[in-house]
Amino acid sequence: MTSRSYIVVVVVVVVVVASVALRFAKERCYKLGFNFGVMTCGKYAGEKVTVAKTKVRADMIAEGLAADYYEPDKLVVSRSGDECVVSFEDQWCV
Repeated sequence: MTSRSYIVVVVVVVVVVASVALRFAKERCYKLGFNFGVMTCGKYAGEKVTVAKTKVRADMIAEGLAADYYEPDKLVVSRSGDECVVSFEDQWCV
């Protein structure tokens, strides 16, 4: 292995390790912010984020600014074995 290829391998390893560390730090910050954070502005200033989230969601749905929407957490397959595409539509039949 030449010194140039050795440097490339070391750089790739460092980038991969940094990427994993960054992903871990980001997840941890988001979880801490959600579980222990406090709203600093707006209608729910001073309330915990975990409490305010449901109130803000309800307000937005009531004002018509949002819709109650859920996505499946895994692949949806029909009884015939076909892969299904899940879509939020404002009608009873597509």
